[in-house]
Amino acid sequence: MKKYLKLFQFLLPILAVLLIETLLFKSNYVSGTWLTGWDSTQPELNISEHFSRNLGAVWQEYRGLGVLDGMAHAANLVHTGYIWFLSQFLEASIVRYFFVFLMHGLGGLGIYYLVRFLFKKEVEPLKTLVASIASVFYLFNPATIQMFYAPLELFIIHFGFLPWLILTLLKYLESGKKKDLLLLFAVNLLAVSQAHVPTIFIVYAFFVAIVLAFHLIKNHKNNIKAAVLVIIVLFATNAFWGLPYIYSAYKNASTITSAKINELSNPEIVLRNEAFGDLKNVALMRGFSLDYEDWKGDNEFGYQMETWRNYWQKPPIELFGLVLFGLAIAGLTLAVLTKEKTVYPFIAIFAFSILNLGARIPLISTVRSLIWNYSPYYEEVFRFAFTKFATVYALSFAVLSAYALVRIFSFRILKSLSPILAIMFLAGLILESLPAFRGEFLYDKLKLEIPQEYFEAFNFFDKPENKGRVAILPQPTFWNWEYSRWGYRGSGFIWQGISSPLLHRSFDPWSSQNEGYYQEIADAIYRKDLADFENVLSKYRIRWILMDENIFQPGGWSEALYYDEVKSLINSSDRINEIQTFDSLSLYENHIFVGRNDEYIRGPKLVGSPTSDDFSYLRKDPNYYFGIDYINGTGIYHPFASVLSARPTDVRMEDGRLIWERDIKEGTAYIDLGPWVPLEGLAPVDLYASYQGGGSVKFRIVGLYPIIKLDGKVISETSEGDFTIPMSGSTEKILLSFGDNNYFEISKGASEQYVGAILLPQSTEISLKIYSVPDDIYFDLYPNFDGEEVRKCWEREGRETRTKATLIDGEINLTSRDATACIGARLPMEFTGPTLLSVTLEHESTTDTPPDTCLTKEGSPGCIGVSPFYQTGSSHDWAEVTTFYETQSGGVYWLDLLSRAKDEEGDESSISYKNVVVKTYPSVTQTGVRLEDSFAPKEGKIEIKDAKRISLELPLGKEQGLIKKEVWSQNRGGEEAENCSIFGTGEVKKKVDSSGITYESEDRGINCDHFVYSGLVQNQGYLLRIKGENRRGRSLKFVLNNHATHHNDLEDLVPTGSFDEYYALLPGTNPKGEYTFVPETRSFGPEKSVNFLEEIGFLPIPVNWMSRIVLVRGATSNPQNLRIKNITKVNTFFYSVETEGSGYIELSQAYEDGWIALANFQILPHYKINSWANGWLVENSKLKTQNSKIYIIFWPQLLEFLGFALLFAGLGFVLSTKEGVVDNETKNKYNYPV
Repeated sequence: MKKYLKLFQFLLPILAVLLIETLLFKSNYVSGTWLTGWDSTQPELNISEHFSRNLGAVWQEYRGLGVLDGMAHAANLVHTGYIWFLSQFLEASIVRYFFVFLMHGLGGLGIYYLVRFLFKKEVEPLKTLVASIASVFYLFNPATIQMFYAPLELFIIHFGFLPWLILTLLKYLESGKKKDLLLLFAVNLLAVSQAHVPTIFIVYAFFVAIVLAFHLIKNHKNNIKAAVLVIIVLFATNAFWGLPYIYSAYKNASTITSAKINELSNPEIVLRNEAFGDLKNVALMRGFSLDYEDWKGDNEFGYQMETWRNYWQKPPIELFGLVLFGLAIAGLTLAVLTKEKTVYPFIAIFAFSILNLGARIPLISTVRSLIWNYSPYYEEVFRFAFTKFATVYALSFAVLSAYALVRIFSFRILKSLSPILAIMFLAGLILESLPAFRGEFLYDKLKLEIPQEYFEAFNFFDKPENKGRVAILPQPTFWNWEYSRWGYRGSGFIWQGISSPLLHRSFDPWSSQNEGYYQEIADAIYRKDLADFENVLSKYRIRWILMDENIFQPGGWSEALYYDEVKSLINSSDRINEIQTFDSLSLYENHIFVGRNDEYIRGPKLVGSPTSDDFSYLRKDPNYYFGIDYINGTGIYHPFASVLSARPTDVRMEDGRLIWERDIKEGTAYIDLGPWVPLEGLAPVDLYASYQGGGSVKFRIVGLYPIIKLDGKVISETSEGDFTIPMSGSTEKILLSFGDNNYFEISKGASEQYVGAILLPQSTEISLKIYSVPDDIYFDLYPNFDGEEVRKCWEREGRETRTKATLIDGEINLTSRDATACIGARLPMEFTGPTLLSVTLEHESTTDTPPDTCLTKEGSPGCIGVSPFYQTGSSHDWAEVTTFYETQSGGVYWLDLLSRAKDEEGDESSISYKNVVVKTYPSVTQTGVRLEDSFAPKEGKIEIKDAKRISLELPLGKEQGLIKKEVWSQNRGGEEAENCSIFGTGEVKKKVDSSGITYESEDRGINCDHFVYSGLVQNQGYLLRIKGENRRGRSLKFVLNNHATHHNDLEDLVPTGSFDEYYALLPGTNPKGEYTFVPETRSFGPEKSVNFLEEIGFLPIPVNWMSRIVLVRGATSNPQNLRIKNITKVNTFFYSVETEGSGYIELSQAYEDGWIALANFQILPHYKINSWANGWLVENSKLKTQNSKIYIIFWPQLLEFLGFALLFAGLGFVLSTKEGVVDNETKNKYNYPV
């Protein structure tokens, strides 16, 4: 009977956990779906490929251009083994569901046995009751629910194995037996996939260190051997991923922290964690995932864990959670008072967890800040504090609570009631987690049916003949979070099933070269530049383009996806052919790779001198304009190529000029200046005029071209010219029309007058017209609008539209929704031929609608000239704007006033007009002038001699008139502070004065504003200047949206403190010349964020000309007669290449120092090719052979293999270790578990 009783006692917890997991599975599994999304790791999509990746994990070829592993993907080898094993019995779609619940149940079972082990001296049924409560708590506490809601494999493995890891550790330290050491070894190996993100292993290692520390404190002489053996076990079982990670952290840490995605997200992640760092949230085990917003479908956003948020906010549930925290604190206190040293390690990890989680708990926050400030990389390592510490916090919480219950249930008065009290606790825990049994244990948006077309694509790329690098399109954003119309959201899953390398944004944070590719391909696509698009494919050795039309941007512009434009670009190429379609997936091939065996190995044909620039972060490669390979080395360099980056950091404003400076490298011989035309089409000039009322007007033009200095001495030439235009008659005032839409009024006077700074066409004829200004002869159009009907000039398809016009007291008010409202008036004057007229009006809008007009000739389609919509912005107060129109023929003309539809569906547009006045200007004379090439900067070479510094200064006009600057007195932007929070949480404030705008937000408020800019020239480059101060909280974030493409051309988080930042806009990206600048001040918790915006300005710069300036350090010749005869490849880290002749050999993988090439027992010189790939120089004269066999190896991969050797060596060492038993006297003396 006792035998069966023991068997029942053994099976009971297993059966109980099995029952719980079965109920959870039944309520959460959706038949026919995959559990996919977020950051899931899914080897079941291609198990053999994942095994290969895990075994050669240090160099990850599949990640875009190849990356040095920035995490510990080798650790996934064991997880892949689990998935392979489960796949033998389960359908692939069920495997991840099963594994998630397996890890959940494993953790619950582990904590049950851990608590029984810790308190083994207690009697039954007390021990079983307490262990059961601890198990259910560990399974269903809020921290666990949050970690499993959108499960990540490493976190759930950490959860499942952590109790077993601590249990086997304590068991070995108690017994000292070999079998327990072997068990510790086995469990650590089985749990090794928790180290996929090594910071989780760091937390676990800290836990182990605490346990060992207390063990050694008790009796370091007797226990030091056991501690050393434990360390050996940990090292041996983790060396195969740990050794490569040490190398990676040393080599790649700065790359990861400086990645754009991390630069923007890290401050927010820290603040999101801190928002839940108050005592209440820490006590209730709540983390930042409760604040995550997600797309819910049908353009609707909501909280990801909305059900849990609402449920846990119920007073009884909160009260029960606080009681549990009180129980843990009681357990801590009782353990200290009773000197229960068994519990001490758990007290320490409990306290350490609260230290990292409690960012807003007094005193604790101070200690935490000191650690963060004085420990390098601590903030970066533990920025996701909740995900790193939630599980160890839950485990220590469970143990401390269990100890409190042990003591409470031991009271004589409560002993008989302990079963009832235990049932009450269990009922409370189940009640606290009730939604989990109603389908809310797993996020419903991750239960998806994967379309069959993806599996067809997987099969296509599994064929050996279809290998090659794949570019995924569209590329609407640099962010690595992807949404699909079939419901997927996450960091991408397609790369987990396709065996070929994929250029996907998920890989950008680990590689500057991957980021560089994105910058270049996005620039080429949104400029619709076929030559640059093809150059990017060639430069980065891309064979395939996979267009996924399921991808979209919830809440964003569908137009920004650029599907039709990309297809048009591809179809216009004679190098790219459509190969196959898989429903919504279209596959194209870059046919220059067809039939080649040099997928990643080739002999590039290098032209010209090496370049010493690193163009990794530029949006255009100035050395690859013509698709010709180059080598990076000592040679030419581009001192001002930073203007091609999104955020040039080497520019400043001084005395009304933009200034770039750079050191000149030793040995530089000369500077090579390219031609202004055709690189630049416009000339920046200051215009002066002399008009004395006689028969002519004299003009003087001063070129505002770049000034180049060497050691402060000007070496460039100035440009200045004058000309005189004869005219008949005399008038007090004249109006100049110079070029396109440049109108200036000049009064008669004796001295020369400054007209202004303008951009004029270079080397083409410029129209110059002179008109006389009539003396206050104008026509008020208000009566002509009276009686006219409002019309819908445009309607949004598929929407219910509305327009309305009201005329009262001299004002005309137009409102519209999903349509453009128009009201017209016939001009009262007669036109017999070409005429210049001006329309002056006042406007105001409470919906930030800019003024818009349309001049049309009766009987002719289309508007004449440029509307004020493209020249000015909206205003909340009455503001005046004048627009000039040139009619070309006689006839009847009409002027329409418009209320243009908002870009967002359903938004109302409203604008009022008054004092609409028309004037006509008699023509005096008309001619054409031309700025010849000789007026522009001279092309040619200038000797450097011994100069040390080169600078380029860019004048912006006598009165900085070339700058399009925000004038705060116009009160543009939103009329009031706008809270962009989709839930309307928090408070926002906005204060405008003559010096700028102050934005405030608090209590999770999001303060947004917007400024529309128009009239920027399409083929002109600009710098966007943003100046201000971050006074509190997160600094100012902004996006700059391009109206032509609807793409966010810029998005950034400015530095904290005072900032004066410059961002480059490349020419040709915006045919409309319109942008919307959206600044955001956001609070992530109860704290206040305050930002002051002092200046927004657009400054024209000659991007193309500046980026082509070259400094030359002497020419070198490149041997070109290398021929590749044969290539053998092993995994991703080894190549054997047979060559003939001399020259460079290229490995088309991202450059990394770990790649080495050996030939004839010599290490070949290592170079960078095309600013991203690996290259080596093969010189037969040095190798003393005509035919060479070259071995290319990524040597850090050997660290993983060394780790495998250490794993087996460690196992052998453990097997050969002698028994070491801790005597009972020592156990009793130090009160260690018996």
